[in-house]
Amino acid sequence: KQQEEPGDRLGLRWGTRGTLSVVVIMYLMAVVVIPIACRMYLAQAWQRCVIMIIVVVVFNLANFQDIYCTALMIPLFAVTYGIFPGKDAWTVSLLVIGRMFNDTSFLLLGAFVVCAIMSKCQLEIRIGNLITPLLDTSPSLLFFWLM
Repeated sequence: KQQEEPGDRLGLRWGTRGTLSVVVIMYLMAVVVIPIACRMYLAQAWQRCVIMIIVVVVFNLANFQDIYCTALMIPLFAVTYGIFPGKDAWTVSLLVIGRMFNDTSFLLLGAFVVCAIMSKCQLEIRIGNLITPLLDTSPSLLFFWLM
């Protein structure tokens, strides 16, 4: 199975002409243009939050970057979209980042990084090819190993 590259779902290939400009336009739209429009036309914080969720879903569907990189952009989106009304940007950024980065989230981010590295190097396939012949005679041990 061929590894899916960023931008494949939109028919874009990295390195082709115009791909970088599309990515730059997406980031500018997500971080500058849409937040300004949200603050001008949407008075309710929940409306701006819905727009932020839609932008994150579009980023994931467009596959411009990995899902964990998009997840790390959510604090930036929360500040620029004005999700927390009545507070200045500095207070909101401290609130969001202080709550986002704790011991549990670093543990999960570390697990995502290890999984991404294993998947990129196809280590899970190599380990599976080594273990499967050893446990082939005992299906219960094979299922235990898979879990």
